[in-house]
Amino acid sequence: MTSHDITFVGIIQTARASGMTEFPIPYVLTNCHNSLCAVGGTINEDDHVFGLTAAKKYGGIFVPPHEAVIHQYAREELAEVGAMIIGSDSHTRYGALGTMAVGEGGGELAKQLLGKTYDVKRPGVVAIYLEGAPVKGVGPQDVALALIGATFKNGYVKNKVMEFVGPGVSNLSVFHLENR
Repeated sequence: MTSHDITFVGIIQTARASGMTEFPIPYVLTNCHNSLCAVGGTINEDDHVFGLTAAKKYGGIFVPPHEAVIHQYAREELAEVGAMIIGSDSHTRYGALGTMAVGEGGGELAKQLLGKTYDVKRPGVVAIYLEGAPVKGVGPQDVALALIGATFKNGYVKNKVMEFVGPGVSNLSVFHLENR
């Protein structure tokens, strides 16, 4: 499970108020969203101190400000074939690395800190047959977002896993910047 500094404070406070005494699963607290923004004249250092204190007290993994963003850390340290990541960031996704990753709201993550199960129906799988190669600068996330945009209104891909298949898959890079 992973959260960034905009969301982890509320998640941990909610779980703590509901009886949490430890993080029952590995929980990564990154400090990447409030690191540079000035809100009310502060740099939100208090959120970062809260995260460090919570990680020490409840057994979490604390990623200091300016060391990694939530997605970089999850991609490099958590994603692996057969793994699952639940994150408090709407665009948590690492399917290309064989990981089922879901972005959820803070309430769902607080529930996980209370030892509740994450119950979802098995999602449908939509096979996306790819041929050819994308233009320079277009990566797999761009393709997925274009497909979602084209089909969102009819609900076809809602709560489904999109799986790229076909000869065009080899022309998509996991590393988006390689295509630029």
